[in-house]
Amino acid sequence: MFGIKSGPSGPLFPSWMGGPARDGPTRVYWVTHSLRTASQLTVQEDPKISWATLLAPEAPWLSVLVGSRGQLDRFLEAQPAADLVVRTVPGDSGDDEDALLAAWSFAFDFPTVSNNWNSLVDWMRDLSWLPASQYVALVSDADRLLPDRDRFRQFMEVLSILALEGVRYRGSRPGRLRFALHAQPPNRDHLLLRLRQVGHAVPRFALA
Repeated sequence: MFGIKSGPSGPLFPSWMGGPARDGPTRVYWVTHSLRTASQLTVQEDPKISWATLLAPEAPWLSVLVGSRGQLDRFLEAQPAADLVVRTVPGDSGDDEDALLAAWSFAFDFPTVSNNWNSLVDWMRDLSWLPASQYVALVSDADRLLPDRDRFRQFMEVLSILALEGVRYRGSRPGRLRFALHAQPPNRDHLLLRLRQVGHAVPRFALA
């Protein structure tokens, strides 16, 4: 707790805060300042994620999951088994478009490796070799994904199209496709900033 003096024309901030000194009667306002650790600011303010939350009918198509790699592994181990396919793509393997396409093809067992975004979209619309009613594509350490902003924007546009259309092979009731981007606590704000820069305000959740 610290005090701020006030003169007739308003608060008198000390010189190190850029405020001028004034003469006249003073009053003191006491301000309480709460100090929290970086980890508290990073994780504890985010609601906890669960599979029920992630897969709820009203859940968003894209979420940010914040936690350590160990927390992410435990979350993945707890996934429900029924009619759900979850695949993880390592974000640190996606420094460029070709590397990301190859990693995505491997994660989802594409019959052939995608060499462009159109190919990735075609295979993700199919997924007939992975029958399910719900799909989750999770990118670990997504803050390291595609450092170039234009390429990152294009990637996010592809994900939004896929989420809107779903997996079509199921006919009139396509399988629902959701995406989750993981970041470790020190990298959360960087990932959120990158998403905002390409037009996406994304809800974030803390891994237990």
